[in-house]
Amino acid sequence: MDDQPEGSEQEAMAAANDKEDHFLRSLADLANGGMPGLRITVTLGGMLISGQLTSNVAFFNYLKEIFDQMAPKPQKDGQQEARKNVLADFAEQMAQTMQERNQAFFSEEETDYLPTAYLHLRDVRYLVPGSPPFKSDFWRGRIDQISGFTIGQMVEQE
Repeated sequence: MDDQPEGSEQEAMAAANDKEDHFLRSLADLANGGMPGLRITVTLGGMLISGQLTSNVAFFNYLKEIFDQMAPKPQKDGQQEARKNVLADFAEQMAQTMQERNQAFFSEEETDYLPTAYLHLRDVRYLVPGSPPFKSDFWRGRIDQISGFTIGQMVEQE
């Protein structure tokens, strides 16, 4: 007989893990490790989001490019350029952190691994009920919020 009381922390963690899609998390890990971009469509909050799996590093490098390209708006206090630089530096630091994390995950050494929490897509299409489809370059979403997925990307019918 189990010595753990009903409703224990261990049971709560097991229940939470049952809600996560470990296969989808594995696909995200493979993308973070450089696997060629598999096309995927996920269901999230009643909408379909479709794109090509990409790495967390590629996502943060994209953000850095966006922040670097931001044109500073003239302000009396001169802080706009500093804000832009802070954002670009943060994105660059995140890309470096993710690169180190990915290398540790795929290394032969035993490491304390934090499970991948986010899925990253590029060349993204969104289908929201009652609205025309729209696109974006990149998307980042929490894996534990995704309710379903399929392999393959939505394509527009002609």
